[in-house]
Amino acid sequence: MRSQLAAIPEIGCRPQRRRASTVARSAFGAIMRALYNVGVIMAKAKKRALAWSKDDVKTLRALAKAKLSGTQAAKKLKRTRGAVAQKAMKLGVRFRSIKRKAA
Repeated sequence: MRSQLAAIPEIGCRPQRRRASTVARSAFGAIMRALYNVGVIMAKAKKRALAWSKDDVKTLRALAKAKLSGTQAAKKLKRTRGAVAQKAMKLGVRFRSIKRKAA
């Protein structure tokens, strides 16, 4: 069998050496899976995106009309900047952009 494997250069008969970091990562993964299976570690609950109510959309439009920035509107709506930016883009609403002076 060994002579047959040696004849095929791609396979070879020696196992590949693994780096220490790869071994450490695989050992860590095995430990984490074991703890998860026993029930010591619980899976994190995924956050669901809050649906936009009609009041939220009205407030978003009003904040854009009042020339607030997207970040300020996000704080007032208690949502992330990305969520506010996405909704504004879908609605065709534009927030003011801060133009900085060239130094």
